[in-house]
Amino acid sequence: MSINTKPFQDAYTQYRSDVAKAVTYTHHDLTHTGATRQRHARVMQARSALINKIPSAPDPAVLQDRRPAVIESLAPKNADQVAVQGAEWAKVQAILKSGRVIQQAVMDTTSVERLAAIANNVEIWAYGLNTNDPEGFAEDVRSLVFDRLVALGHEGAVGAQSLDETFRTTAAWNKFLTDTIEGNGNASIQALYQVDPEGYAAVQAANFQFNLAGDTDDAVKRLDSLVSKPLAVAEVI
Repeated sequence: MSINTKPFQDAYTQYRSDVAKAVTYTHHDLTHTGATRQRHARVMQARSALINKIPSAPDPAVLQDRRPAVIESLAPKNADQVAVQGAEWAKVQAILKSGRVIQQAVMDTTSVERLAAIANNVEIWAYGLNTNDPEGFAEDVRSLVFDRLVALGHEGAVGAQSLDETFRTTAAWNKFLTDTIEGNGNASIQALYQVDPEGYAAVQAANFQFNLAGDTDDAVKRLDSLVSKPLAVAEVI
């Protein structure tokens, strides 16, 4: 992963700890109503503290798949590159005739030129296969080509993957923590798992420790209903 999400994990764990303490707060000088208001005030303090730790939402304009641009950059740009890729594609065809599948040819090669040849010829080749979706087949193979380029340390592919991971991960944490403040963390937790399994595990550990069976969340909802309406993030700030 290209971004350190430990600060977000720690912020969530602290929030869960603070809220668990808040909903059980009591003092012998307080009436029942006074204790309720104090508990809610402490919940609001925990929310405010978490809001200050939420990463800014990335600009949607940068949340784009950069893989196609990398694949497109592999297209031959002069006669020499056309010749090289032609020779490499001929070798790939020989590999396929020997019984191996094209996916294996992608994963076995250490040649960027061969990967370029596969990416630039696979769609036309796929139309000769017994498949109902040659374009989809070709797209799947190009995705493998991109992954192989990353594994080989191709500068453009590595850079694109790093940027994509950073933006997707930041967006997922922004959404999850914002939803948590508004009482809907479960709505976006699976998206968090997809981009940050370690962060997801930290979230689940905090939930197990401080919100087992959702009891703390239920207590917060009761406090919100007693003291005020549930607040959106913008209203808490």
